[in-house]
Amino acid sequence: MSMSSHNAGAAVMVTAMFRDHYGVLKTPTAAEYRLDDVKSGDEIIPWTVIPGTLDSTMEWLIGGEFNLMMSLETTDRRRVTVRFEYNVGELEPATGTGEYFYLCQNLKGIDGGSP
Repeated sequence: MSMSSHNAGAAVMVTAMFRDHYGVLKTPTAAEYRLDDVKSGDEIIPWTVIPGTLDSTMEWLIGGEFNLMMSLETTDRRRVTVRFEYNVGELEPATGTGEYFYLCQNLKGIDGGSP
C-alpha cells in the first residue's frame, strides 16, 4: 500500500470512516484528531475537534501551515490519529481509534525558473 505524498505547505484532505469493532459504520457522538511528526514524535496539532456535523464518513482539511518541514530531510512522515465515541444501545459509549500516515515533501532546491 503506497503512502500519499503532499508538498510542504500544502493542505491535506483527510477522510475518516467511523466503524465499530464489527466493521459497521457508526455516526460518532464525539470525534477529534491530532497530527504528529513520526520521526521526532513532536505534536504538530494537539487534540482538536473534527469540524462540521458528525457523520459516519467525514472529510476535513488540515491547513498547509501545519505541513511545513520540521527537518532537513527530503520527506517528513506525518501521522493523523483520530479517536471517536459512539453509542451502543443503552450501554456506556464505545470508543474507536484510527491512524492515517502521509509524507510531507520538502521542495527546497526546486527551481521554478526555466531550464
